Amino acid sequence: MGIRLVRGRLFEESDGPDAPHVAVISESLAEAKWPNQDPLGRFVQFGNMDGDLRGFRIVGIVSDVREVSPERAPRPTFYGYYRQRMASSFTVVVRSPQADRLSGPAQQVMRAADPGLPIQVRRVEDAFDRALAGRRFSLSLIAVFSIVALTLATLGVYGLISYLVAERTREIGVRLALGAEPGDVLRLVLGRSVVLAAAGIALGLAVALASSRVLEGMLFGVTSTDPVAYGLVVALTLTVVVLASYVPVRRALRIAPANALRAE
Repeated sequence: MGIRLVRGRLFEESDGPDAPHVAVISESLAEAKWPNQDPLGRFVQFGNMDGDLRGFRIVGIVSDVREVSPERAPRPTFYGYYRQRMASSFTVVVRSPQADRLSGPAQQVMRAADPGLPIQVRRVEDAFDRALAGRRFSLSLIAVFSIVALTLATLGVYGLISYLVAERTREIGVRLALGAEPGDVLRLVLGRSVVLAAAGIALGLAVALASSRVLEGMLFGVTSTDPVAYGLVVALTLTVVVLASYVPVRRALRIAPANALRAE
């Protein structure tokens, strides 16, 4: 299934039926049973419902797997080797870009091995879809509302900053008439706009962090305070503010100082 090996090794061909029995455990099981210790090489008893009293030597640790649903914590898991200890059921994983076409032949092979086997075939993608359907719908709604809110906020910021800068056309004309360089005026206006935007961003981040717990239960593999998401929003806001300031300032700088003063 492609579960990541963290330490040690996985099962090998040399781990045959007559070889010492070995096992692989998950990270959560290692932390639960051997905190601050190294479980590799330890011998454990597990199950023995088949009457086999031989112990297992732990040879590897693998990453945790969320088997039931994304929001549930991974269960501590113990992996035995099927060539050494028989299981009551098996899962055969078929990897192929045309897995749907292999479903029928795979069932024929399994029925040929044992006609009485109860066989259930399903795609891994379907299992994921069923497990994530409700969460995907909820997050899709949140994403739509978030995009709408971000769009409205972007337009509002752009309109407000553009208006405030346009209102300073007379001031820009006065500064140019007194000998100010266009670059100095541009940096002055942009600097004040960025300071204003920074204050708004700081307030918005404080509110967002305070309310981030609302989304905690709907996320996995990422936190509600994901720095990448926050960084993208801050970068977008600053970009909008700079553009909203730059466009009207550049327009005002093209006007002769006398005309700017006369217009007021």
